[in-house]
Amino acid sequence: MECGIKQPWAIHKPPKVYFYDNADVENNAGTRLENLVATTLLKRNHFLEDYFGHQCSLHYLRYKDGREVDFAVVINNQLHDLIEVKQKDNDISKNLKYYKDKLKPNNAIQLVANLPRPYEKDGIKVISVTEFFSNPP
Repeated sequence: MECGIKQPWAIHKPPKVYFYDNADVENNAGTRLENLVATTLLKRNHFLEDYFGHQCSLHYLRYKDGREVDFAVVINNQLHDLIEVKQKDNDISKNLKYYKDKLKPNNAIQLVANLPRPYEKDGIKVISVTEFFSNPP
């Protein structure tokens, strides 16, 4: 990951493909949700660039041993958010916790489509997708 983030290991980045039109995504609720989050994060990044003049980029992390986190939002060469997306599971992702501890982002967030109520544990916010995106930057 090239973005000024210092790390003592190599990140393996196989490509991930997202579609602007969510109807083009295969018929899998989890995949559709992740695609929807990707396009919404990208729009948010474009807003931050246009309105505030920040340099923003969107990545995903995957270590060679298979540990991955769905999204890493980088603003002005600083890791701002690590975001994991889940359809139903509201247990905190071990991979998100691992990368939060190693990379020390401003925010570590797990977005869940069907979440009875939000909570925070060990510095990780678990929140519904709609609640997360209802608060503009």
